[in-house]
Amino acid sequence: MAMQDWTVQPQEARSGGQGSVAFVVHNKSGAAGALKRMHPETAKEKERRFRFYSEVGALKAMDGHGVPLVIESNEECFSDKCAELYLVMERIEGSNISDFISKHGNIELTDALIIINRVLEIVEEGHRLEIFHRDLKPDNIMLRGDDVSDPVIVDYGMSWNKPAHQEQNYKTPGGKELGNRFLRLPEYAPNGIHRDSRSDLTMLIGILFYLLVGKAPRWLVSELGLAPHDHLDAEMPEKLKNDERWLRLRSVFNIGFQHRIEMRFQTSEELRLKLKQVCADPPEPKGDEFMKELAAFREKIETIEAQRRQALVETMISASSALEISLRTAFEGEGFSVKGFKSNSRSGGTVVVFTIQIGDNKSGRQSGLFEHSMETDFINVQTSYRVDFGPKYDGMLGQTADFENFQRNIISGKEILMAAILRTIAV
Repeated sequence: MAMQDWTVQPQEARSGGQGSVAFVVHNKSGAAGALKRMHPETAKEKERRFRFYSEVGALKAMDGHGVPLVIESNEECFSDKCAELYLVMERIEGSNISDFISKHGNIELTDALIIINRVLEIVEEGHRLEIFHRDLKPDNIMLRGDDVSDPVIVDYGMSWNKPAHQEQNYKTPGGKELGNRFLRLPEYAPNGIHRDSRSDLTMLIGILFYLLVGKAPRWLVSELGLAPHDHLDAEMPEKLKNDERWLRLRSVFNIGFQHRIEMRFQTSEELRLKLKQVCADPPEPKGDEFMKELAAFREKIETIEAQRRQALVETMISASSALEISLRTAFEGEGFSVKGFKSNSRSGGTVVVFTIQIGDNKSGRQSGLFEHSMETDFINVQTSYRVDFGPKYDGMLGQTADFENFQRNIISGKEILMAAILRTIAV
């Protein structure tokens, strides 16, 4: 077996990050194949050569389960920099998803779900073998014979193949970003979480979005804080938004496009069940008004904005409690008695309040009832205080995006509040 046994066909070769792929025919048998070779400028890099070795190992382990069969390869020579690495694999006739949509337009929801469920099965098999793809995108998935029921993942060049790493005792250099521009994931940042099955599931949601809309999602959260299906709402086909399954599909996107990985789909079975629910028969009618309110309620609860606001409220309660404890500790350290009520939220969580009252143990005198408030419009946060329900006095103003620094400032500035409380003790 040698690369010279194959003749490259005149069709234009496809180029990717790891190398190029050209159609070939065996000189003797006439068998067709697809030849992958590394780019000359990176062919001698140790990491690139190991990735090639790892990719071939992944394809062999998958053994044609939704991936091209390996016909021949010299991946075992990856440590010899003088050897030109090559892989001849099964030739998949058909279009990749990008080209298919360019030719035929966006895919109907029913067909899109057929594709995604099948790709999910392929990805799940890889996860069972401890192989994470890490680069799922429309260019890497072909439809054999342009058949939506037969997608094939054709590129595993960026995959994490645990058996290959263990076999060669190879450690991938750290400090590098992974992924692609189709959908950037926060965990793929340098020194992030690069070996997690949940990332592949997230990329699958991105592909589902692309199938339906014809646009790459790009980011989980836009510059306006919106998920792709909200940020690109104007690009959504009206036929899709008028489909009775649309709200159930939005639920898939609401979960799948969460910024925090622990809030997305955690297992392939969880995602499969949610996809199944998209096409399930709707529940029995319970009254139009109730169903509208129920759908709006679920939508509100599941959106990333609701999740972000809830997280901010919890952070405000924590910060308010920390300030209350700091004041209590400081006063008790000076010999004062302290009583009060712990932090609680009001007005739907936009205001967090605690009250405190101190007593002078020597004179028996007490301060007025001091109330401290922290209020937010979810962009800025403002503190204020008042005594005995009198007029409010503004405290510190900060941005929610820099809440960590804001919290440090209100704790370090507690002496101003202590002085205000002391002034209320009748002399």
